[in-house]
Amino acid sequence: MKLNEIILAATERDLAGCDADSILARAKQMPARRKLAGWKKALIVAVAACLFVGTASAAVLLSGFGTAFERPIDTGRVDVLDESPDNEEVIWKFTETWFDENTIYLGGTVTTPEPLDSAGEYTATCGIKVPGAEIYSGFLNVYIFAVGERESAFLMSGNLLRQNSDFMTQARNEDGSVTLELTLCDFHDHRFAPKNGSYTSDDIEMLFPGPWIYTVQLESNDEKNIRLDGRYESMWPDRSSAVVTSVELTAFSLEINGEDLTYSHNTRDEGRKKTPLLIWLKMKDGTLLFKSKGNFANKDSYVQYRECTDESIIYLFGKPIDPTEVESIVFLYGGVFITQATPTAKEYHSSENGWECYPCIDETDKLETWLPLIEIPLN
Repeated sequence: MKLNEIILAATERDLAGCDADSILARAKQMPARRKLAGWKKALIVAVAACLFVGTASAAVLLSGFGTAFERPIDTGRVDVLDESPDNEEVIWKFTETWFDENTIYLGGTVTTPEPLDSAGEYTATCGIKVPGAEIYSGFLNVYIFAVGERESAFLMSGNLLRQNSDFMTQARNEDGSVTLELTLCDFHDHRFAPKNGSYTSDDIEMLFPGPWIYTVQLESNDEKNIRLDGRYESMWPDRSSAVVTSVELTAFSLEINGEDLTYSHNTRDEGRKKTPLLIWLKMKDGTLLFKSKGNFANKDSYVQYRECTDESIIYLFGKPIDPTEVESIVFLYGGVFITQATPTAKEYHSSENGWECYPCIDETDKLETWLPLIEIPLN
């Protein structure tokens, strides 16, 4: 089980009445797995090389956002209101944030008593809650990008939808900022985990004991967010009566509200099944983001998490996107179909019947087709 799965599994239990130590202990009891999510190793090496240029360059480059993300992201603002570290030899500095109602990212640097090995796989755990609350609302994954020096970049991330959908509302201040209490602990190097593949985080050598507790106020000032309100109806109501009433697109998420955003179809094993409409983002260069192969495919990002009902569809992206590069949002019925390139098939999958139809890239005797239901321009 991956580290993020350990944390999420721990938060799914009933934690009512537990103190912070008990909550964090729950995560330790879950089985762990050595493999760490693949962050840009080449960028880490580049940062390590640039550290020799000078202090000013190092200060600019040592960034969790800059290390993990391929494109620039609004860094927001972080003010530390209070701190209570049990181990003052480890210093966490929060310099970057991005958040919305669905997801949160925090970045910065961590200074350790000894340099961290650039070949290490360093992680920590961070419990989050509204200050004054008795129990933690969820956990953030913490990834440390070591460069062979005492100071390393880190990135924290958390799926707030899966943990507590009301958490950000509870933590939000009147001015739109958010105040959180963060408890960091479990600073490990996963290279030294047991090789048998079945162990808990207690079986991994603890590099630095904590916890480190911080109260922070966050402001996210990303101006590239796009919000649309209106009524956009299906162009093919015989296939789907879907209606979209609002769209919100950010660097890390897409939230759609409306009616009949799922459709029913027959499956081989389950009978009739409801499935959410497929969504692509048509980019200004003509490619279709989240279409992984075939015509107009764009693999720059992917959907990490979905939460879909008849009334709403929420996507959380695995990598940030630039909303200003999105031309429109396309809603599809049934996905992509591959069919033989016969005259009958070409006639049926014609533009007059609403279909987009193209020769397959890999198979010359087949067609790649899909049926757009709604296309919402974002200009």
